[in-house]
Amino acid sequence: HNHYDHMDAWTMENLPDSVTWYVPMGLAGWFRDRGRRVVALNWWQSARHGRWKLTCLPAQHWSNRIGMGANSTLWCSWLIESERRKFFFAGDSGYYHGFAEYGRKFGPIDAAMLPIGAYDRNWPHVHLNPEEAVEAHGLLNGGLFLPIHWGTFRLAFHPWWEPVERLLAYAHTRDTRIVVPRPGAVVGLE
Repeated sequence: HNHYDHMDAWTMENLPDSVTWYVPMGLAGWFRDRGRRVVALNWWQSARHGRWKLTCLPAQHWSNRIGMGANSTLWCSWLIESERRKFFFAGDSGYYHGFAEYGRKFGPIDAAMLPIGAYDRNWPHVHLNPEEAVEAHGLLNGGLFLPIHWGTFRLAFHPWWEPVERLLAYAHTRDTRIVVPRPGAVVGLE
């Protein structure tokens, strides 16, 4: 989606020109204006990139950016799959019925990347809290759980480590297979 903590001009401009960007509807012009190759997808649309199929899925969030207007572009989650593996990347999302639907349609998921930070009781529908993320992982019929969207920008009032501490405590009660790498570390599925 188009929030500054996810769609950063400096980061995009410092990645190779050869990168093809897959984005939800409404964002293609922003990338094309910067000379980038882009494929825009609506919710439930898919595109192929080599052996990978990318499917743009709804999420419970919102969009807003200076010059784009509130909710004038889509936000999304992604299902990324090959013949051997399925990965779910939630991006930003609050807890909603879509996780159960994705689990029924696409499960089992080999690895699910779900947000666990930047939650607040005053806006519960835009970001998962750690316990909701564990529940969503179960609904997805997820294998490995890789937490995302924590320990970066200060977007909420909780302490930096709180999301991981709460996640690990709750995941233990649900027998969830989880990995919490140091930021920037590589994670293998095996």
